[in-house]
Amino acid sequence: MTELRKDYFGEKFVIMNSERSGRPVEIKPPVTRSSTRCALCAGIKDKGKPAVVVDQKSRLISSDRPSDLKDDEMLSHLIPVGRHLIVAITNHDDKVQTLKVQKLSQILSILQETARSLSSRKGGGYAATFLNYGVGYGDDGAISSFHPNFEILTLPIIPPAIEYEIKAVEKSMYDLGICPICRVLSLETGGPRQILSTTHFLAFAPWAATHPFEFWITPKTHQTSFLEISDKEIYDLALILRSTLGGLTRAVGDIPFTVVFHNSPQGDKDLELHWHLEAYPLVSIRAGLEEGMSVFLNDTTPELAAETLGRASRKELAALVGVV
Repeated sequence: MTELRKDYFGEKFVIMNSERSGRPVEIKPPVTRSSTRCALCAGIKDKGKPAVVVDQKSRLISSDRPSDLKDDEMLSHLIPVGRHLIVAITNHDDKVQTLKVQKLSQILSILQETARSLSSRKGGGYAATFLNYGVGYGDDGAISSFHPNFEILTLPIIPPAIEYEIKAVEKSMYDLGICPICRVLSLETGGPRQILSTTHFLAFAPWAATHPFEFWITPKTHQTSFLEISDKEIYDLALILRSTLGGLTRAVGDIPFTVVFHNSPQGDKDLELHWHLEAYPLVSIRAGLEEGMSVFLNDTTPELAAETLGRASRKELAALVGVV
């Protein structure tokens, strides 16, 4: 049957069309690699490191003050001073979903150190951290971001998605005395949407997934930021991230995806959330309902996604830890 699901935090809605969930997934056509020279490769000098930090000096964070906006509450603006750094994996032909766990762990440590350094600077803003694979286009129309990398973009605001979750935490703590993600963990552990469990993390398909095969990775204990986790936890995160992304590729194919870190803002104990990763496979096209109404349509139920990804991810995990 078709049902309208409300997300864990109460304000996002998804039409879950389970009547169509048994059909084969409509995958986007295979993406083509850009024929242009890779700018990231040209900027990597030290080939001995698993990843290097590249300062993009992005136009997204220009310090030029807009001159055509008025100081009005409906036309408000900020000077978007910040930095855009890329943690580029050294080898252009590597993929996060096929890396050795030890190497991915080293890369995540570099990412953590870089984001921590940015966040600790005075006026550093919110360090938005994410991974894109096969997303973005070059001048020739081909995918330009095949060089594997994580990005960190400092923003002078708290992103709306993060602010939305912080408010949900505040409400849940006031009403129930418990973190909402901790409640989600108790609901999803061992349930029909669980994908994979490791020592420190749980991967699951969220109840109101906005993308087919969307999954989250959440620390099992209450933690507020990826920037504060230990080396052991980083290795375990590398293990579950590698297993689930490898499972996604095994189950669905070599498709574009993005993985976003949802961290608490640094330096303000009153603005906290239970940090986690949200992975969005880009296998469907969004149209008027999603773009114009912010109501999402998903033809692959989270329960089916979890069953499919769980089977594939467990095979990946077994191969990674040497279990035949």
